[in-house]
Amino acid sequence: MPTLPLMDLNAAVYNESGVLLGITSLSFELGAISSFLADLVTTENTVSVLIDNEDLLLASSYADPYLTSVDIPKPYTGTVPSNCLVSDSANDATLSIMLCRAHMSTYSYAPLRELASERPTLVKSGQSG
Repeated sequence: MPTLPLMDLNAAVYNESGVLLGITSLSFELGAISSFLADLVTTENTVSVLIDNEDLLLASSYADPYLTSVDIPKPYTGTVPSNCLVSDSANDATLSIMLCRAHMSTYSYAPLRELASERPTLVKSGQSG
């Protein structure tokens, strides 16, 4: 399981008057979260997954990988799929890495795929579905 990528969460912090006090940030390795999920004491056949608001896996205790990594030529001029990112290679490296996260509808764990097809779409307040 890769120890990267890092996930960054950032949030603005305001006082009661709405004045910006600063920005808070938290970084963590996605692989560390999957290790945590895999180490949880659960009932038999329990699988834990963490999914973002685009239905992409952030972590999983299931045995199959949710991250795929491919070496690609530098500079990469192709289209990067929305579930992937391309690394910036350091110095004189001739390769970059494309890292892709599985979508819950295509992940190898069948119950999660089923859930993806039955899952209602959540709409933010004030928006139409």
